[in-house]
Amino acid sequence: MWAQQLLGADAWRNTAMCRSELGWALSGSGSAIYDMAMKRASFWVQADTTLAGKSFVAAHLSDGNTWAKRSRSLLEQWEVQDWPAWLATRSSSTKYCTYVKGDLAATCMRDWTPAAQKHVRPLPYLSLTAGPTTMLNDALRLRLAWAVLVGHRELIRLWRGLLRLSHVARKRSQASIQFCIFCQCRFRNVYKHVVRDCPVQADSRVLIQNAGVDCSTCVFLATAPSSSAFRSVVGFAVAVGSGERSFWTAGSG
Repeated sequence: MWAQQLLGADAWRNTAMCRSELGWALSGSGSAIYDMAMKRASFWVQADTTLAGKSFVAAHLSDGNTWAKRSRSLLEQWEVQDWPAWLATRSSSTKYCTYVKGDLAATCMRDWTPAAQKHVRPLPYLSLTAGPTTMLNDALRLRLAWAVLVGHRELIRLWRGLLRLSHVARKRSQASIQFCIFCQCRFRNVYKHVVRDCPVQADSRVLIQNAGVDCSTCVFLATAPSSSAFRSVVGFAVAVGSGERSFWTAGSG
């Protein structure tokens, strides 16, 4: 849900795809289990030194339904070793947090793959990626301009089909032939038309082509942040996103 909200996606949009575009290897449940495992590890470390640690250890032997017992059961369900078990068998070069995150990521991937496979429009999601993307982290690492970093969200929304680029009588429609919100011409695949051919966005595409990127297919939207053309690709997406908001805002006024 958080991933959908951060991308401005409709509630029915593919959660696995949205999470992947943000670079999240863990699902919401996986993240909660990770935090819980870290909290348990902290209490175990304090087992002989603080009241909190001693109470935590004792709670495992209580007859009540304690947090210590419930959290231990959840770790078992997710097949994650608790701190004492890991400590007895760990490699000296591995941190517990690294082990837990890696184990949970592998578990989440088993559910992620079939879920992401269901996202097929505008392009089959798994045709270009095998796991959560690193593009957002790459853009941050490269210290790109703030405007480019902010615009990257619009690029994700365009690339993954989250923008409403077609209409029938200024309303959303499932009709096989719809109108482009920019040039008002009719097409069977308005998404591809807007990205590749729409004359309204021609100037933005020229900038991308001048940077050496082919715009004849929609794949140019996957241009890496390290590319000299990335800024122009983001600019194209921002222009499309701005036009999309203007169209639907005017229609609701």
